[in-house]
This record gives sequence, C-alpha cells and structure tokens, in this order.
Amino acid sequence: NIYVIDEGNGLIKKFDAMGNFILSFEEGILGQVFSLSVDGKDRIHIADPGNNRVSVFGMNGKEIPLPYSEEQSNNLTEPCGIFCLDDGGTIIGDKSEFLLKHFDANGKLIRKIKREGLGFGDIYFIARDKKHGIFGSDYWHNQIIHLNDDLEMVDIYRRPGNRFGELGKTGGLSIHKGRLAVSNFDGRKVQFFDLQK
Repeated sequence: NIYVIDEGNGLIKKFDAMGNFILSFEEGILGQVFSLSVDGKDRIHIADPGNNRVSVFGMNGKEIPLPYSEEQSNNLTEPCGIFCLDDGGTIIGDKSEFLLKHFDANGKLIRKIKREGLGFGDIYFIARDKKHGIFGSDYWHNQIIHLNDDLEMVDIYRRPGNRFGELGKTGGLSIHKGRLAVSNFDGRKVQFFDLQK
C-alpha cells in the first residue's frame, strides 16, 4: 500500500499499489505532519512535531495505543521525520541539537548525530537501503545527507538549482532496486539517483 500525507486537507490517504484509493483518515488528532513510515507489522508511524510525539495507526486508519518508551519520549524534541527499520527500531529526525536519532525496538536511544557543523536544518524525510545506508533530506536547504548505519556521515549532496541533477526543495525519499527517488518540489518532478555508482 501507499500512504500519502495530504497537508492541504489535513488527511492521510491510503492507496493500493495500482494507485486506487482505499481510505483516508483525518490528521485532526495530529498537529501539522510531514513524515510517516510503515513498520513490518503494517502499522503507520507518524512524526508529529506539534504534539512532540510519534503516533501509530493501524491499516484501518485507527490510532493504536502503542506509546513509545519513556526514554524515547524524553529524547524527542518536535519529531519531524521518521523511518521504521526492519528490526523494529526507528530513525527519527527532530528539532534538537541532534540531526537524527536511532532507537532500537524497545525505544532505547542507541546512537545519534550532532547537527552542529553539518550545515543542515531539520530532516523531514528519511530512506534507508541495506547496502548503501541512510539518506535524509533537508527540505528548506535543497540538500540530502548520506549516512552509514552507525549515523556516520558518508556524503552530502548539495546542488541547488532547476537543471538536470540539481535539487529544489527536497521532499519525500524512497529507495528501490538501488535507486534513490527524490521528490523535487520546486522542479515539480521526481528525480532518480543511481546508488550503485
């Protein structure tokens, strides 16, 4: 299934793989949200910076009372980006002094990367590839950070502009078959980058 955050209408919409609409549910109980991720049990995790929490919903659009651990809650400052890992852990971007935080399946903070000196704002969209690592987009600064699984920086992709290979405001990220898909809001297009090269 495909889940879409419809910011303008305050909805989260669910579509099947062919693009057929299945259902929608209101963000009403959430603040303004930008990022969601689906875990291995088909639960939808939504970073909710306005309420300083991560909310979890079932495939039917009903909220699941699955609170994050107290340690995790205490270590979040307006979470704005999230990615669910295969092992039940999460990578979360928030508005603290740390760019990204990695929590294990029990909500224990196991690693983090400081934002100081990186020249990055908040990470709203995160993708991960088992072979190539973690990618996070800084929407407002037209750039993508590439990290390994230990949250150590590998590279930064900064090429602002509207020409081929350049980035506008970088929205959603997705990885499929070794290619990183980047939603370029300014350019009104999706760009693909080959991670094999």
